[in-house]
Amino acid sequence: MKFKFPFPLFSLLIFLPLTFLSGWSAEIFWHMDKQVYSPGDTANISLELRNTGDTSISVLHVRLSPDWGNPVEKSVDVSVMPKSSSIIGSFQLTIPKNATKGQHIILILLKMRSGGSEFSWEVPMPIEIAPRDVSLNCSSFDSTVSCDLMNRGYSQINGTLSFIYEGGRKNFNVTLNPGELRNFLLQAEGNVTVLFIGDGIRKSVNISVSQANLLFMSYRPVFQGYFANITVSVNSTSKASLILEVDGKTVDKAEVERGISTVLLRWLADEKGEHNVTVRICSSACSDNRFVIKVLDRKDLDDLLLKFKKIKEAWELLKSRGISAEICAAAENDVILLNRTGDPSIFNRTKDEVDGCFLYLKSSACNLLGNSTSDPESKKYVEMARRSERPEDFIGNISLVKAENPVYPVYLIPVILLAVLSMLFLAFHRRKKGFRRKYSGFKYRR
Repeated sequence: MKFKFPFPLFSLLIFLPLTFLSGWSAEIFWHMDKQVYSPGDTANISLELRNTGDTSISVLHVRLSPDWGNPVEKSVDVSVMPKSSSIIGSFQLTIPKNATKGQHIILILLKMRSGGSEFSWEVPMPIEIAPRDVSLNCSSFDSTVSCDLMNRGYSQINGTLSFIYEGGRKNFNVTLNPGELRNFLLQAEGNVTVLFIGDGIRKSVNISVSQANLLFMSYRPVFQGYFANITVSVNSTSKASLILEVDGKTVDKAEVERGISTVLLRWLADEKGEHNVTVRICSSACSDNRFVIKVLDRKDLDDLLLKFKKIKEAWELLKSRGISAEICAAAENDVILLNRTGDPSIFNRTKDEVDGCFLYLKSSACNLLGNSTSDPESKKYVEMARRSERPEDFIGNISLVKAENPVYPVYLIPVILLAVLSMLFLAFHRRKKGFRRKYSGFKYRR
């Protein structure tokens, strides 16, 4: 890198007599052994001065002052002839271990002489600092652990990669250049901890290795008082055991044979809140799969079931008074399913259907009852029933309505009328036919 200084302008401001006498100009270059340094690194820097003027320049002293402190300096005696360049010094700077990430500034101060006059020149030099970093990614297949360790920083990293498993530990001494990736394999079973420590870096990965591998697992929240069902599918190279633990207590277990198996583990969720669940898969070693199941308060479910029960009671009351109001089949089916499974995933849908069913029941019943009475008091109760928020309030208001006329569904009126006409026609037809028989007989006897 270089910094070109317009010495005539600079001298005009500070060294005006020197400018007119000497008319010198120069460029300074710096050379670093790395583009980016890490905390704790040693930066090797060399400075080169190029004399672009017509007068020789002598460099007497060089000082490097980093923005983190601890400057370095040295006295030199380097002459640079016109139209030539020369190395004026090499320096080593130690980057502090607590240096922050980003661009820092080192001020270069040169004390020089030209044409019999001494002067100073200060130039800022940027330096980039980034922390050391590695990525550690691990996976397992059957009884093998595979780990990729990559140097993601800009400096060489030295450290130790350790595999810690049940009954043993294996260490690898690692040296990684910037951008280098290495893969490590280890035969192990059970719970394995992979740990890298080096150059102030600490990375770890926990992984489970077993001959019985988990393929998938499904579970969902459940209402209090119902069974939580955990479906587990495993691929095992031998017989294996599956153990279900909830809050540290074993609540269910199952055995599987070699191959792919799917089992259902159950637990009666009698306490609301979040519960720590572990599915332990054991063959020659055990691996744990941990998650949380949420148990919801049963009160909301009980309130919904009670509401639908009251809606059915209201339907029976209306039916006994000759009002045929249809009960909502979809809501009834979902209430039955929700009551049987306690599945929260269908709760909101069922609640909307029950609310819609109650609204439909109120609307149809109140319209029919309002048309069947002229009593002001009864009409008041009909309107109160229409505005009822709870089925029990609706039942109480409907019970007070006195219907003056029988209430029949509109679609039954044509049916009743047709039945009456049919009966009259048959009666008249039989009466006329009997008279003709008697009259014919009289004529025959005569």
